[in-house]
Formats: sequence, structure tokens, C-alpha cells
Amino acid sequence: MRQALANPGQACDWSLYERRQTLYEHQAWARAYLGLNELNEVQRQKIEQVLAVAALEAAHPDDLMRTARIWLYGRRIIIPGTRRIADWARKAFDATEAAMAATIEAAIGKDALRQAIDWAYAPSPAASGSHLEWLKTPPERHAPTTTAQTLEKILALKALGVHNWALDSIALSKQHAYAAHVQMRRPSLFLCDYLTITDFRRELLALLSRGESVHQLQRAIHGGQIAHDRGRRRQEMVAISGAHALLTNNVLAWNTSRMDCVVARLRASGSPMEDDWLRRIGPAHFSHINFRGTYRFNLEKYGHLLVARRSGTAAL
Repeated sequence: MRQALANPGQACDWSLYERRQTLYEHQAWARAYLGLNELNEVQRQKIEQVLAVAALEAAHPDDLMRTARIWLYGRRIIIPGTRRIADWARKAFDATEAAMAATIEAAIGKDALRQAIDWAYAPSPAASGSHLEWLKTPPERHAPTTTAQTLEKILALKALGVHNWALDSIALSKQHAYAAHVQMRRPSLFLCDYLTITDFRRELLALLSRGESVHQLQRAIHGGQIAHDRGRRRQEMVAISGAHALLTNNVLAWNTSRMDCVVARLRASGSPMEDDWLRRIGPAHFSHINFRGTYRFNLEKYGHLLVARRSGTAAL
């Protein structure tokens, strides 16, 4: 030890604490110097009571773990390992969740509760996703449809009878915590919904497939590279991108128009055509379109209007 102190450059913390007894003695000295104490049985019962009260407003066990660490730190108590604190938090959180689940089931009823859950995860006709995702989507700011969108969500909730649910026994802060937790739900929960809810998984795959089909259409319209002397300026890039999008929209509009004619003809003949079938048929097919052909437009019919507008004599 004297040699190590005489030559501090040759010693390090790792070699100093290879002897476990030395490490233990130094830790005991540090605890005594800082005035830290071990957690006793009375303090353990006290912290469990604190976590039980905090669980009434917590949205996740992680919040309770943070509360436990703050409580221990403020009383100069040595903070136990993560597993022990997690057990305390999970015990308090599960007890509160079980009590609130029983309260909600008694206030709403099993049938109404099951109906509300099924409705929340059912596909929403107003958005590409479930009713829950539709409710989570905020309305557009300062838009003419802001009031209409908000009123539509209120009416949908009122149709479920939400305004008749007697949930006064549940703290308002807890309800706010639930709402905030749902709004920023974690990817792990999203993955659980994807794996367990068949309708949710089917809708998500349909959306991904629809987007990829549009990308395939765009690559079929023009999949090569742009000439080196084009697209260097911002105006050229906007013109090229706009032309590409315009051609894509033309194909989508044409397919939609032809599909509408076919559906109208089949329904007129008495063939059953349900809307649920049609919503899964996208208008991005292009195998029947010749992208290398020559298309002629009847410009002669509108030529004089174009010339007049160009010269500024036509009324705008």
C-alpha cells in the first residue's frame, strides 16, 4: 500500500478494489460519511403506502419507480436494486388497475364495455385505421373543418353512451394519465396490437400494399434517370415532379372512372357488389395501359381559346 501511494500512477481503482473486503470497507465508510442508512421494515411499509397512493394517478409502473427513487433519495436511504423497486411499483400498479377495472365494469356493464372495446379497434370509415386512431388524430388547426371534425368525434362517443358512464370514483388525473398514455402509446403496444388483432393487422397491411402499388405505378410511368442537363434548378425539379404526379393521378382517375362504370353496370344487372369489397380494390393497376404508345388530344377544338388566353384577350 505504501508503494502504491508513493507511486500513484501505478495504481488504479480496479486494482485497488480487487480485494472485496477493501471495497466493502470503503463503501461502508462512504455511507457513514454521507449519512446514508439501510432500508428497514418500517420504511419499506411506508414506501409501499406511498406507491399505492401514487398509483392512483400514475400511467405506467415506470412513473412509480421514479417516485420510489425520489422518496428514498430524499430520506438518505440507500436505493435498492432495480428489480426490487420494479416489484414494488408493479405490485402497487396492479392493485390499482384491478380495483379500477372492477369499478369500470360495474359502472358501464360487461356488454357495453365489450361493445366499446370492439368499436375502438374496428376500422374507421373516416380515416385509414381504427376508431381509436381516428380519435387520437387531432383536427387541423384553423381549418374550416375543425369544428365539424371535433363534433363528429363527440357524436361518435355519445352514440356509445360515454356521457352516461358514471366514473366519478376514478380520479380525473388518472383518466388524464390514461388518455396521455394512449396518445403516446409505445411501439411495443403497437406491435402487440399488430400481432393479436386480426382486423388491425389486415388494415395496416392493406394500407402498406396500397402505397406500394402507387409507387410501382410511378416507376412504370418513368423509372429511368433524368438527363444530366435537367433538374438542376429548383423550378425544373418542381416541373418534373409535378408532371410525374400529374401522370400518376391521370391513371388513378381513369381506373377509378372505369371501375365505377363496371360497378354500376353490375349492380344494375342485379349482381351483389358490397362496399367492403370495393374498399380493398385499389385503382393503381396499370397492366392494361400502354405507357409507350402515342396519345393524341383534340387540341383543335380548344385551340382558339388557348391562343386567345395566351394573347390576353380572353376573359379570365
